Amino acid sequence: MMHSELNGYCFFITLEVEGSNVPFNISFYFELHWNPHQDQGFIEGGLKEKRFSLTYPLGVHEQKNDEREYVEEVESDGEMFGEDIELNVPKNYEAELCEDGLGGTYFVKDRKSGEKLFVFKPVDEEPGSVNNPKKNFKQIKDGVLPGEGAMREMIAYHLDRDQFAGVPKTKYAELENFDNNSEKKKGSLQLYINNDGNSCDFGSSLFSVDNVQRIAQFDIRTLNLDRNGENLLVRENDGEYELVPIDHSYILPTVFSNPWFEWMNWKQVKQITTSEVKKYIEGIDVEKDSLLLKKLGMKEESITIMKLSTLVLKRGTSVGWTLHQIATFLCSPISQTDKRSEFEKLVHQAKQTNSNDFWSTFTELLSKRIL
Repeated sequence: MMHSELNGYCFFITLEVEGSNVPFNISFYFELHWNPHQDQGFIEGGLKEKRFSLTYPLGVHEQKNDEREYVEEVESDGEMFGEDIELNVPKNYEAELCEDGLGGTYFVKDRKSGEKLFVFKPVDEEPGSVNNPKKNFKQIKDGVLPGEGAMREMIAYHLDRDQFAGVPKTKYAELENFDNNSEKKKGSLQLYINNDGNSCDFGSSLFSVDNVQRIAQFDIRTLNLDRNGENLLVRENDGEYELVPIDHSYILPTVFSNPWFEWMNWKQVKQITTSEVKKYIEGIDVEKDSLLLKKLGMKEESITIMKLSTLVLKRGTSVGWTLHQIATFLCSPISQTDKRSEFEKLVHQAKQTNSNDFWSTFTELLSKRIL
């Protein structure tokens, strides 16, 4: 089935393919502001990989028995991830659009009690997507196409092995009867975290060194392009304040895109890496993570980004660099004329030195650069 839509200066063509074990849709996006000299290049650019939503394999999730009736959900093959994630949506639920953010983010609530249970982000309502309820039709981050965020949300949970950084339980799901109609929606479904606000509402000094460093290492590993104060939730328990990282739609980009982290200049990351965090980083298996990402459908470019940033994380930690130093190595300088980060310069040097044996060359240069 083909659907097209004109939104201001944006023209969308969406192809939906059904009747297959691998349901998917593909959206082509065009911005209608070319001049006569740009026609051909503009069209060719749109038909390549300018904007399209994710193709993702789905399987059926079994209905669970308890006091509530649950809708049937479609999720990724549990065997692929090593476990079946149980996030059971009541049949009698309602979806409330969250005012914050640039895309369609919904609180999934129990209609009877009003309790917030989950956060759901539909694939076709992400920033840059045709059904975005907030009319944000432009791609907002280089290296992450509209429609790819839901997969990244799910991947963040699985890549956070042993939930060391505290990424909430998340899966890729399809909800029936979305928004009180017969429409089905595919997207990321995440456990709702009861909280007392976000890190912008609190002073950063309230949080423990271990808590902040666990999140920092995860953001570095995944080259998170959107770690801001609003997506670090705060929970208070007996006077202790804990950060919970959410919103991972912009991890693992396909291109290096000037990351910046909310915690960059917090005192916790300027301290020596804790023994617990250091041990975890030492135990990260880059090849195992690469295999996981391949199984989850990530592009090779994103896997390469993950491998490079993780190698920097592991090398820096091994020689006693703080997470602040490692993050500074990755992030582009603000005041200098050359806006490339030290990381970008190193990757470029490795390519120029020996493109046929890039990885060994990069590793060698990395060892000489981070001492």
